[in-house]
Amino acid sequence: MTASDWDDESGQEPTGGQLRERLEQTLKQNKALESELVGLKASQVIEAEGLKFVKAEDLAGVPLADLSTKAKAIEAERQATRIEVLKDIYREQGVSEEQLTAAVAEFQGTKPGASAADFAALTRLGSVGGSTPPKVDVSQLHGMELAKWAMEQAAAKGH
Repeated sequence: MTASDWDDESGQEPTGGQLRERLEQTLKQNKALESELVGLKASQVIEAEGLKFVKAEDLAGVPLADLSTKAKAIEAERQATRIEVLKDIYREQGVSEEQLTAAVAEFQGTKPGASAADFAALTRLGSVGGSTPPKVDVSQLHGMELAKWAMEQAAAKGH
């Protein structure tokens, strides 16, 4: 770049203050664009990985190269917290420690680690005469809905 590339409309070279202002504006614009890009990429990662407990906002400020790793870590952490809350609810309902694993597995679907994809597969099987799918896709329940469902299940079993 030559000095003439930096000339303002008056035909004079910009002062140090003007250059500083242009630099700050450019840096601010770059930061806003980077933030927007991370948000878009985060949404793509969340959708592509099928993550249920991660939001694009959770990945704000994460370098692009680390988005997938960080998103999976957040998902695992939140899933573990969710299971611990579920176990606490079952314990409060009087479910014994021996029955706890089975109750949690039932909550998750048909087996430990069941996913929304497993639920969809069971639904398809049920429609062609296979096993009966659960009435509720519990993998999609959160917060109070999750707690209410768990208490209903425990009450229905007479625990």
